[in-house]
Amino acid sequence: RVPRFVWEDLQPKGHIIVLQPRRAAAIMLAKRVCDETETSLKEVIGYQVKGDSQFNSSTKIIYMTPGIFLRKCLSPEFLKNLSYLFLDEIHERTIEMDLCLALALKWQSIQHPLKCVAMSATLDEKHLKETFPSPILKCHHKPYELDIVQQSMTITEAVKMFLKSYQEPTAHLLIFEAGKYEIQQVIHELESAQLGKEIEIAPLHGDMPLADQQKVLQEKQSRKIIVSTNIAETSLTI
Repeated sequence: RVPRFVWEDLQPKGHIIVLQPRRAAAIMLAKRVCDETETSLKEVIGYQVKGDSQFNSSTKIIYMTPGIFLRKCLSPEFLKNLSYLFLDEIHERTIEMDLCLALALKWQSIQHPLKCVAMSATLDEKHLKETFPSPILKCHHKPYELDIVQQSMTITEAVKMFLKSYQEPTAHLLIFEAGKYEIQQVIHELESAQLGKEIEIAPLHGDMPLADQQKVLQEKQSRKIIVSTNIAETSLTI
């Protein structure tokens, strides 16, 4: 919500760019902010990722991946119309995100009026201060209440325990696995367990086409079990 607050309160003349490491997160966050502001895509908020884009000349806040941003930086006109750059999930330290941060600091050193904001829920303050000499703002909030259960059981037993304990129609289940192969193995095991026709079991990983990733994350009346890599962590989990 921070980029939205900047747009509402400061009304910058140029674009507000929000970098997300993953395509699915960029799209889902743009749609989420549209819902919160009761606007349509492209009207104020939009996104641009590989293979898909929803923005125009009037769009103020654009969510995009670092790779797209780096290519757009080749255009002097793009840099001229850039007011704020938000780097979300900065703790992941991908090469592309680090390069985006380095470019932003370089532009600031040559008098570019760019405002740069690095964001993370698990920030290493000491390490970041060495390369990003700026004030650190902490957002204090009440953490989500979690029930942590540690038991020795198979994945199928754990899923059945969850389904029995939480029977609400919106009580979905998110299972994290290391990779595509492990996801396929877990899905095969769960499908063999015959959990019920009303329960949808779906994979989620970076090798899937973008349209399939979005389909998995769409709201449905039926309960869902999503078996995912870390593509679903942080932003998408919430």
